[in-house]
Amino acid sequence: MPKNSKKPTRSKIVKKLDVIFSQYIRLKYSDNQGMANCFTCGKRDHWKKLQCGHFQSRKNYSTRWEEDNCRVQCLGCNMFKSGEQYVFGLNLGKELAEKMYVKSKEIVKFTNDELIDMIDSFTSKVKKLM
Repeated sequence: MPKNSKKPTRSKIVKKLDVIFSQYIRLKYSDNQGMANCFTCGKRDHWKKLQCGHFQSRKNYSTRWEEDNCRVQCLGCNMFKSGEQYVFGLNLGKELAEKMYVKSKEIVKFTNDELIDMIDSFTSKVKKLM
């Protein structure tokens, strides 16, 4: 059996989805010059130097790839300040923050095919933004 005919592992599918989703979020909130502002501190930088920050943790699959749960963040806020969750929530607004909190508690189990469909969808969105 040739090496290339193996199905990708679930972890590789999730990793690929994380990468394309992050690109999408950062591009979505950037201007025509590729510049974006950190959602929590306002730092301005090129989208390639920023990160996709999550209000509710990525460990929650129900909100991991939810656009409303994610915004552009600088490395300092996202990593060194643990996502600045309080400020992030304030900036989202009470209604959306509550919605994301409740949704994050839902248990979802995506099939590999569903994850691949999400990869295809976000890849298409990224191409439109570039």
